[in-house]
Amino acid sequence: MYQLIFAHGWGFDQTFWQKLSEKFSNRYDVLMVDFGYTGNKVVTLDNLNEKKAICIGHSLGVLWLLKNVSNPRALISISGFIGYQSFFGINKIQKMKRILLKNTATQMKLFYKHTGFNVTPTITFDTEALVDGLEYLQFGDASKELSKLKCPVLAITSRDDRIMPQGIAKKIWKNHNLHVLRDGGHVTPVSKVDECESLIKNFLIDNEL
Repeated sequence: MYQLIFAHGWGFDQTFWQKLSEKFSNRYDVLMVDFGYTGNKVVTLDNLNEKKAICIGHSLGVLWLLKNVSNPRALISISGFIGYQSFFGINKIQKMKRILLKNTATQMKLFYKHTGFNVTPTITFDTEALVDGLEYLQFGDASKELSKLKCPVLAITSRDDRIMPQGIAKKIWKNHNLHVLRDGGHVTPVSKVDECESLIKNFLIDNEL
């Protein structure tokens, strides 16, 4: 049985994948990564079998998967980053850090608004983990890992993604299959579950996975 490894983006947790992952749980072994932004950190890959691993990442999660799973059977990127500075500079991240340290709740509300995540969860955030995540995004670079990847790649983005603009997504994934959804913001695994499911299922079928 193939393994689906889900890695969420900055500011979210593994529940981000709940609706989408349920669509695949009958056919695949599902593994969840959680970066601890809400206090439940799970980043061990002890049960990973790279020969069976299909990586599905959102935003920062794509960067992490590229750096930590060296030879997957396939990679699916949803609004995925492979680095930040080379495309965006550092001013925005530095501003986010300052607001986080001053008032974490304020920064997260602003962030969710920009992503299109309409329901702000009533949860307690781990500010230190969030700052660490921003630094990982700021200084991380998986461009070499992506260039060396030999497996099939599917990239998904949306026209109205304010975090990962369509133009930059096209630059990042220019050598791969990029599908642009009409809308859905930065959170299409939540806002466009059925569309994401269909694209992923067809991709897996086409590649006999």
